[in-house]
Amino acid sequence: MYETSTQISTTIPARLWSEVTEAVLLVLLTTSYIFVAIVLAYRLWKQRRIKPPAIYNGQPGPFNSFWLFKSSLYCSDCMIMLIYASVKAIWLLEFQWRFGTAGCKAYRFFSSLAFLSNSNVVCAIALDRYLSVYSNHIIGARQYQRTKRMLCAVWGFALITALPQLFVWEAYRPSPHNWKQCVTVFAIELHQLPLDSPRRDQVKLYSMLYEAYHQAMTFWVPLSITISSYVRMMSRLIPFWPFSVLHSYEDERQKTLCTIFWSKIRDKMNSLFCIALFRRKSYASQQSARVPLAGTTRHPPTTALRRQLGTTVFKNACTIALAHVVLWLPYNIISLSRFVDEEFYEIVSQNGGNLCEILILLNCFVNPIVYSGGLNNGNRV
Repeated sequence: MYETSTQISTTIPARLWSEVTEAVLLVLLTTSYIFVAIVLAYRLWKQRRIKPPAIYNGQPGPFNSFWLFKSSLYCSDCMIMLIYASVKAIWLLEFQWRFGTAGCKAYRFFSSLAFLSNSNVVCAIALDRYLSVYSNHIIGARQYQRTKRMLCAVWGFALITALPQLFVWEAYRPSPHNWKQCVTVFAIELHQLPLDSPRRDQVKLYSMLYEAYHQAMTFWVPLSITISSYVRMMSRLIPFWPFSVLHSYEDERQKTLCTIFWSKIRDKMNSLFCIALFRRKSYASQQSARVPLAGTTRHPPTTALRRQLGTTVFKNACTIALAHVVLWLPYNIISLSRFVDEEFYEIVSQNGGNLCEILILLNCFVNPIVYSGGLNNGNRV
């Protein structure tokens, strides 16, 4: 995903076994994903035509809102597989870069945009679930507009963050042979500088700063926001244990206060007294908490929080975030090791460490499986 090594050979190097293996895997994965992308595009298109189911008061559910997240995640997955993976497979099979400097810049820019948008969409899904908990579950038209603004910000941020790629990468011929590679300007300058030049340390510092920026924006910053969102969300939900999701809004309306305030009272008489005493108050508190907004519904905080963990959208969001972290983490840890010991990083990379990148590509296959499950049940936030 990064390939920012500052070492350039003055002769055409021999192929590494890891490069051959990676090229074969990339070809297989890209070919397989074409069929997955076609099927998923049809399913998303078909799902878009389905009228969102209604909730308690007849307002449209959040089905279309989560559909926007799924569509954005699908677009970024397609960019990763059809731009980054496919071009890299050709690059490894040809064993040289054949698309010139303009192609090198474009490839690095769109590849970076794909990874940034993918990671940021997962982060946006986590933020959306967080806002759903802390805004009493605003659903309907207001949530749909919020989702669109959030995704516009995600793609705009990814676009701006990827712009340095247009200035950092170039096609370069390091040897007398007609053999070019797509490398960073830092690697080119280090290759041209004498070994005793005092500027080498400065160029290496710039290279490290660029690498740190790219890694942070692509993975570590979105990961921090995602984890923080779920930790804060769970800290809000845990006090309402047990998370028994009630399928009937009427039943939940009647039992919410009893569940929260009397969950530890096991005496049968006290429980019956609690239900009889607080049933009407629970109804009154929910009516006062409901704010009439055009195209929008607010559920009371206690009702919304208890419903949260059992919803299809919430479960899918958690699964998408978990799969993203698990599959992206190994490669990013290896990339992070270069800041500690660059020699160790080079050894690991040349001996199969880059194959961990295949896990990131597998995430593009896992995402459709996760968010395609239970599509018809997406009406509950």
